[in-house]
Amino acid sequence: MKLLVERTLLNMPRFLLFTVLVCSFAMSSVLGAQIGSPQIDPSKVKLLMGGCGSDMWSQLRVMGVVADDIDLSDDNTAKAIIKLAKTFAKETCPNRKDFLIQVYLWRGDPATFRADRFKLTYYDVMRDIGNAYKESNDYGGYSQYNEAVRAFGPVSVAEGRYENRVKSFKERQAAAAVAKKAADERRAKEKQDAESRAREQEARAAVEKKLNDERRAREKLAADTAKRMRVAAQVAKTEAFMKRAGTKQIVSLGDLCQNPFPYQGKVVIFRLMEMWEWQASSPTSAVIHGIGLACGFAMSGIRADLLTQQFNGAKIIAVKVLGRPQGTLLVQYVYHEQCSGVDGGWCGEFAGFQ
Repeated sequence: MKLLVERTLLNMPRFLLFTVLVCSFAMSSVLGAQIGSPQIDPSKVKLLMGGCGSDMWSQLRVMGVVADDIDLSDDNTAKAIIKLAKTFAKETCPNRKDFLIQVYLWRGDPATFRADRFKLTYYDVMRDIGNAYKESNDYGGYSQYNEAVRAFGPVSVAEGRYENRVKSFKERQAAAAVAKKAADERRAKEKQDAESRAREQEARAAVEKKLNDERRAREKLAADTAKRMRVAAQVAKTEAFMKRAGTKQIVSLGDLCQNPFPYQGKVVIFRLMEMWEWQASSPTSAVIHGIGLACGFAMSGIRADLLTQQFNGAKIIAVKVLGRPQGTLLVQYVYHEQCSGVDGGWCGEFAGFQ
């Protein structure tokens, strides 16, 4: 190993004389012999060190920069370089039999780690050793914030207090990757479950819609069938009435009251609603009047047995129009049927009456 030594006198208290030594590795076989396996290209590691100290309590600090393509996350590689740094310190300070040593390694470009850019501030060992290199801006861009590996302890101990931040970072990255993968898988499963639930909901909704459509179709069919049957029954009942009355002429009482003459001598059919009254004017005739009638009229030819309370109520009645002598509409009774009254007296069981 070839050591290039520059001596610099620093203005520090307690008569401290620091010697900055640049450790360059001229022979890869020598470095290989120092480190053992794994083999490391010597051009990719540079070590700098402060002086040997003035007493047995002085700490020795070795600072090193390792090229990025050397895997410092591998403990064997990192510890091999730490071992080399300790060997370098013992060879540099042969008079120190046992001492505390700090080794700091960074990743970067060894070519930028030069003695003229390196200034190591000494602190008494009784002070916080964590601040031993507080002036981080004087390390040519290397600081405690981007350290890769550090070790502290007696030089006779293999690694002492050892910390591999590159390995820790890779482990955190790996743990984060595992966590991310688990989170991605969880989110993918949640998405898949949500999509599956959505498909199930869509399928259930489709089934429910189909069932509802079928139910509505059955209800509509039943309603249409009932309506057709009701209309058929109404038509049949009306046709039977017309057959009994001997006429198909349906009029409204309003039209008949307004102008009876077009129907004079004819049999017509109209509806009498609930709101009407009658008074017998003879055993077979009556005067019909009431609030719900378009006009009052006189009806003759009524069978005597019909002129009772049973003659009241809504009905479909067939009469022969006789005219309007002396201003009163006169008709002759032909036939009638009482309405059921279930629809409020509108005679809905007959067809053709408004």
